[in-house]
Amino acid sequence: MGTAAVGRGAVAALGALIDVALRPLVDVGIAGSSWWMSVASALPWVALGLVVWWWHERVDGARAAVTVFADVVRLLVGIAAAAGAALYGAGTLAWVLLRLLLDRSEAIGAVLDDLGQGIALLLIGALVWRMTHRRLVDREASVLHAEVFAVAGVAVIATAIGIGVTVNGGLAALVPAPLAGEAPSTTLLAGLAALAVGTPVWWLAWRPNRPVPAAEATSTGRRVFLVIVFGVNALVALISLLVIGYRVFVVLLDGPGAAGELLDEVRAPLGWLVATALVSAYHFAAWRADRRIAPAEPERRRVREVLLVAGGDVGGLARALRDAAGVRVTIQRRADAEAAPDLAPLIEAVERSDASRLLLVAGEQGVESVPLAE
Repeated sequence: MGTAAVGRGAVAALGALIDVALRPLVDVGIAGSSWWMSVASALPWVALGLVVWWWHERVDGARAAVTVFADVVRLLVGIAAAAGAALYGAGTLAWVLLRLLLDRSEAIGAVLDDLGQGIALLLIGALVWRMTHRRLVDREASVLHAEVFAVAGVAVIATAIGIGVTVNGGLAALVPAPLAGEAPSTTLLAGLAALAVGTPVWWLAWRPNRPVPAAEATSTGRRVFLVIVFGVNALVALISLLVIGYRVFVVLLDGPGAAGELLDEVRAPLGWLVATALVSAYHFAAWRADRRIAPAEPERRRVREVLLVAGGDVGGLARALRDAAGVRVTIQRRADAEAAPDLAPLIEAVERSDASRLLLVAGEQGVESVPLAE
């Protein structure tokens, strides 16, 4: 709640300030002193959000929380939502620049209406995204992989939107002007802007040209991501196909005189059909390729969480164990031991255990392993 309030208020305030800064560049006015009213109305949201965020992070201990639920919230809000806001802002900025360069159907003042909010979304979203990423950089491998999937998912949505809107705008250029409504070039440039923003981010996050290791190909997170993206896009493609069929049927029933409206009726769902079919086909092919790399096998139940009780530098030992074994580690320092144990026996105890939660007590006699209940 605090992060959402801060983000909403900061975007509104920063967007209004940017609009005011751009006002001398165009022949468009902002009536009276309404600009500062927009800023002032956003500041209470910023203040309230900062108070809630500070209380939640510092007093309630959310900053130090390492539970699965805390990771899910960070990924949804701090990664996926923030990345989505940043990409939307970057797409808006790219769209405005393309319209200024290539589209003269509207006045400059009207084109720049969305520029302030776009820049604000880009800056605030990127800031929250970066801050959350820095918190997750030391977490176990499963959380880092989930972060990649979250960014790739948001970026593939932007890419699919770009493909769909580009097809829509290209077909709109073939429709007579009274039917097309908005200038076809405006729609086409919106699709190109979404493609220019979403595709590079998806490529950098997903890296489709790299060989996929067998361990990653068999990971549950990757398989779930591929199945969800394929399934959702296949469903949208099916719905788009049904809409196209319905609209073709309606136009044909209206008689030969309505045949000229057919392209205008089907161009939007046809754009979504093309986009979702391409995305769905790619992720299905990736899923099939993963199956060929490492066929699905029943996975041995593995340790997810370790409670480590040891002496010496317990923090450093926990980080090393987390990086080596890919588990979440909670530490307790022994009062009767000064020297830290070796890392190898701890890794061996984790690898040979079939429990999902494990207590490791390291002492002079070696490492004692105790499986814990869920």
